[in-house]
Amino acid sequence: MGDGEYPDCASIIAALEACSGRKVEVIVGKPSPIMLQEAMSYLNLPPERCLIAGDRLGTDIKMGKAAGIFTVLVLTGVTKREDLDRSEIKPDLILEGIWQMKPWLGG
Repeated sequence: MGDGEYPDCASIIAALEACSGRKVEVIVGKPSPIMLQEAMSYLNLPPERCLIAGDRLGTDIKMGKAAGIFTVLVLTGVTKREDLDRSEIKPDLILEGIWQMKPWLGG
């Protein structure tokens, strides 16, 4: 996709809305916390025992914050370190890559 980001579900939502003539009522994917809340409920885990790791401030980290769980930003994807200064969304932990989580995961 050149130098831009990949299209996400917004393009699918727009197509569905255009075809159906109806507006989407609820979005359960990122950054909505609904998916995380349902997973925590199913697993019987409180937010303080969970974390989310991702490479996007506006989806992964925003969703984790909305669900009240610990957020880990990995800088191997979309978000770059310089993006952090411009964003109101702040992760709890910033790592160069997911491999740096090994000490927390045991093994």
